[in-house]
Amino acid sequence: MTLSSKEANTEELQEEITSEEEKEKLEINSEIIEKKVPAYTTGLKQLIEEAEKWIKKLDEEIKDAKMFERNRGKEEKVREHYAQAILLYQQGELEKAKKELEKVIEIAKESEMKGYIHWSEKRFKKEHEIKEKDEKEKMNKLEKEAAIPYIQALFLYKEKKYEQAYEQFEEVQNIMPDYKQTSYYLKRIPQDLEKQIEGTKERALKEKEKTIEEARVKEKKDKLSQLTQESSHLYTQALTLYKEKKYEEAFEKFKEVQKVFPDYSRSSYYLECIPGDIESQIEEINEMELKEEIETLLKQATSFYNNNQFDKAKSAFEEILSLNHEHNEAKGYLETRIPNKIKRIEMLAQEQLEKEASSVYAQALVLYKEEKYQQASELFKQAQELLPEYSRSSYYLKQIPKDIENRMEEAKKKELKEKTDSLMKQAVSFYDNNQFDKAKGAFEEILSLDYEHEEAKGYLETRIPNKIKQIEILVRQEEKEKLEKEQRAKEKEKEEKERELSGKVSRLYVRALFLYQQEECLQAFELFKQIERLLPDYRETSYYLKRISVDLEKQIEETTEEEIKEEPKGLEGKETVWGKEISLLYEQAINLYQEEKYGRAYEKFKEVEKLVPDYKATAYYLKAIPQDIEGQLENKRIPSKEEPQTPPSRLYEQALALYREKKYGRAYEKFIEVQNLTPDYKETSYYLKRIPEDIKSGIEKTKKHSTP
Repeated sequence: MTLSSKEANTEELQEEITSEEEKEKLEINSEIIEKKVPAYTTGLKQLIEEAEKWIKKLDEEIKDAKMFERNRGKEEKVREHYAQAILLYQQGELEKAKKELEKVIEIAKESEMKGYIHWSEKRFKKEHEIKEKDEKEKMNKLEKEAAIPYIQALFLYKEKKYEQAYEQFEEVQNIMPDYKQTSYYLKRIPQDLEKQIEGTKERALKEKEKTIEEARVKEKKDKLSQLTQESSHLYTQALTLYKEKKYEEAFEKFKEVQKVFPDYSRSSYYLECIPGDIESQIEEINEMELKEEIETLLKQATSFYNNNQFDKAKSAFEEILSLNHEHNEAKGYLETRIPNKIKRIEMLAQEQLEKEASSVYAQALVLYKEEKYQQASELFKQAQELLPEYSRSSYYLKQIPKDIENRMEEAKKKELKEKTDSLMKQAVSFYDNNQFDKAKGAFEEILSLDYEHEEAKGYLETRIPNKIKQIEILVRQEEKEKLEKEQRAKEKEKEEKERELSGKVSRLYVRALFLYQQEECLQAFELFKQIERLLPDYRETSYYLKRISVDLEKQIEETTEEEIKEEPKGLEGKETVWGKEISLLYEQAINLYQEEKYGRAYEKFKEVEKLVPDYKATAYYLKAIPQDIEGQLENKRIPSKEEPQTPPSRLYEQALALYREKKYGRAYEKFIEVQNLTPDYKETSYYLKRIPEDIKSGIEKTKKHSTP
């Protein structure tokens, strides 16, 4: 049956089931209507109430019908998703297949689907029962159809009409494959035909006898037709033959009885029974033949097994099982005894191989320990051939070339050492005799042979240079002593001169300071100039020279300043009259501050402050500059070697204190010192980034405050 016909049948079944269900509904509804619908005699009010009830009932039924249609649509979707999932799985797209199956489960879990699934299960069972019933009916029908040609085939086989019997058995097989022993006879008949061909002479004789017998039977028939009494005698003979299980002869006798006297006694009964008896007799014979054949095969199989011919034994036992698939002895041999015996033989063979491999391996180890590597390698290979990966054979086969190479390297090293030792003696002899060029040549030759020779390196890199230096020192020491004496004399003379000059300059410096304090700027300026010529950079001479020059400029501009003071105090007035001059002065101060010329910058900012208080960031710079000068002086100071180094923790605390006091310049310098001592100490890097930002924000704030 084709797939389309099957689908058509299932559709017809579904239509039948649904039509039956609809009929049941209609019948029930008609009964309910007959019971529930009131007669025309019912009151109008009651009729309206009943109508309302019916409307509710019909609404529910309509709802159920719609839900049924929806669920049927969902069922189709479920089947589509499932079919898609199977297709995707076959194509190897597992994730997509899983998603399709999850959709199936999701639809099935819907509340509406529960009742529909129950109904669908009932429908499926009903369809299955109908299919089973149809199949049983078909099987019964086929068995009935096959029974008649099967009996005919048996008769023909018994009569040795093999070709006709074969055709009948083929017809049986076409009607119903594997019916009773049809396949057995289809296999057996060709063999019987071969035997029949071999006995052509016997068949010819039998045919002659048959013709004679037929003539006799004909005569008997003639006699029996005339003499009814003979039927009783024949019937007795037939019964006797039947009891003796000579069914063919009995069948013929009963046939004669039938011919002489149709339906005589139980002749027809025996004629019906005899084919079955013949079949059972044939089956017994076949069983006996099969048993003999199995016994013969069993003897052969056990003989093969005992002689360890396992492939032949297996095929023989498998042939036995093909004849009798429940033959336990054959199963035992195939499933247990043969595999176990093979394992034992393999184990014995393995043990033998292990013994041989162990013996060869032991010899190889002895040779390896004696450093007879070539002979050992051959034996390790032999052990590995006997038993692959035996013990550590593969390891030694890999190791031996390395050992040979190592031995060659050791020999080279030994030879090299002897040569370097000889050269070393010569080189040391040259060194001891202060023949440094020859010593260097010898040591360099050693390093060309062995570039890691530490002793030769030591002589070349340290001892020879040191000894040369010592000799040079000894040679120059005398010259140095002479020079030192001369130098000491000169230094003494210089010190005396410097002492005199220092006393003179010191006195001039004190006098200049006094004059400066007394506001005698010109006289002080002249003295500081004289000090600068005698001893440059003496104390703060350069500072005072700059300061005095600024003060002198101020004195010159005093008259102008008085005029400025008389002008209006507002920033607008100042900017109109002095805006450009103040802006220029402030710009000069900023430039000096950026060049770290803090003294002059401070004076400039002071001047701006006098002219216009709180001008831009002047107040901020006036506070910052003293701290910057102090930091600059600390940076310039060179610490003595004996001065103990301040620990980073102490410097860090000082830096933090300065930062909290908003002395950003000095704090920045301290954090730099901390970082130089210990990189990434605590939050040093954070403050070094933060301080420039704080200075910038401070400047901006002061600008905002100073802006009118």
